[in-house]
Amino acid sequence: MNTCLYEGLVHHRRCEPVEHAFTYRVWMAYLDLEELPGALDSVRGFSARRPALARFKRSDYFGDPAVALIDAVRERAATHGAVRVLTNLRTFGHIFNPVSFYYCFDRAGALDAVLTEVTNTPWGERHSYVLREGGAPMGKAFHVSPFMHMHHSYTWELPAPGESLSAEIAARPVFEARLALKRRELSPSVLRRGPMSLRVLAGIYGQAVRLKLKGAPYFPHPERAA
Repeated sequence: MNTCLYEGLVHHRRCEPVEHAFTYRVWMAYLDLEELPGALDSVRGFSARRPALARFKRSDYFGDPAVALIDAVRERAATHGAVRVLTNLRTFGHIFNPVSFYYCFDRAGALDAVLTEVTNTPWGERHSYVLREGGAPMGKAFHVSPFMHMHHSYTWELPAPGESLSAEIAARPVFEARLALKRRELSPSVLRRGPMSLRVLAGIYGQAVRLKLKGAPYFPHPERAA
């Protein structure tokens, strides 16, 4: 079974215009969309069909909820093989995903593309990028942090997951973020740590306060500044 958990650390670092860095411990679900709902429903506390402490709910993710998620992702990424998503589940009734990574494989099993779905807060807007190996840096097309302006280009490093999983996004020399995770079996023991999504959201707002106190300049949402 490909469906599992990944646990480890998320690192963020800013170098300009103020120095700021933090590291948090996280766990995320890695779901083979062809294995749902059975892969989740077989583990106590998890479900893809009904309310649960950790739930996969179709409307929380990319595209039209009336379309199967695997079909929506394949169409957007122009791929035809397996799709496996690294994401936060809806835990204890709450969901927030700063970014979900949809790893899209070809029919031979090689990684073909990664669709990244980014969500901002407090606006709840979503934007997706399709990334392929060797692709050029991508211009910022979506307002995420009010402490970073829109005039950046990002590079992404997203190798295929294995026993370890790494993911990096950078707008050097200003900013870089990195996930460094290890594969674990799907287990209800992670639910003892409480609602992962709320912890993520609390961390975002806590770090925003710290940036403000350090004097980081504020950039309002370009479409909502009026």
